[in-house]
Amino acid sequence: MFNDVDSSGMEEQKDSLGGYLVDSALYTGKITMAYAGSSDSGSKSITIHVDLNGTDFRETFWVVSGKTKGFHYMGGKDGKSKIPLPSFTHVNNICLVTTGTELKSQKTEEKMVSIYNSEAKKAIPTSADVLVGLIGKEIQLGILRQIVDKQIKGDGGYINSGETREENAVNGVFHPVNHMTVSEAKAGDITEGEFIVKWDKKHTGNTLNKAKGAEGKSGKPGGASAGTPKKSLFDK
Repeated sequence: MFNDVDSSGMEEQKDSLGGYLVDSALYTGKITMAYAGSSDSGSKSITIHVDLNGTDFRETFWVVSGKTKGFHYMGGKDGKSKIPLPSFTHVNNICLVTTGTELKSQKTEEKMVSIYNSEAKKAIPTSADVLVGLIGKEIQLGILRQIVDKQIKGDGGYINSGETREENAVNGVFHPVNHMTVSEAKAGDITEGEFIVKWDKKHTGNTLNKAKGAEGKSGKPGGASAGTPKKSLFDK
């Protein structure tokens, strides 16, 4: 389903402390579900559920932004480099860490998944393409808690309502054993993650304020544990 989403020729994304959960911290858990979705505009998404020691964390990543924009934008210093969408980078990195292959190489199987239905106003069994290779794999995530503006539909699209809400979002993806990022694993010059220390120092316990007029507040750090992933570029 995503074999046309090829990251070849795009600018390699470096580790960044820029950023976006309930309590911002590093969490290790097992992926319990990963399925693909789409919108009427042609956007494509991957929704991932992770069991964080009994807490069901889930996030929908929009990896392709419509039929015209695709999964990248033009940016960089010259404005001409292909920069992958952050959501695409997160999902692609999750795939690499857990299976050793990119999103485009993931096999899918059609299965019934409990998905929220806006008309029924509840989750109902829905047919979806499941990324079966990710199910049951351990992953370490840097998850942020952030405050954002509530939006409502206006004449020209969605606009800020003046109210705020809190949400959770993945901001970093790490190997659950050696704690390296994909960038660090590709560089091949270290055997233990270093960027994760910087991420932890900057984000753990802090809430990112992305809303106008809202005040950020501190969260509580969460725990992290180790798992055993499939052999991949992270094995040294």
